[in-house]
Amino acid sequence: MTPSGGTDLVLLQMDAKGKITKQRHFVDGVAPQALAVDPFGNVAIVGSLTGKADFTFTRLTSTAGTSKDQAFISRFLK
Repeated sequence: MTPSGGTDLVLLQMDAKGKITKQRHFVDGVAPQALAVDPFGNVAIVGSLTGKADFTFTRLTSTAGTSKDQAFISRFLK
């Protein structure tokens, strides 16, 4: 993974031994604010976006310009 130089978000899934089994790297102005994990291992993230982000099945682009953030909520299934 290469950092974008701005605010990045990295989501990792690891096994019991700490080995990374899945990874997602979001760049270009994604700033997470809170994270929750349900009893099944699914993850929900809320935060702000000032650029573009590709959340698996949905691609988001901030329309507020570079001076204002827009909120996002994204869920990742185990």
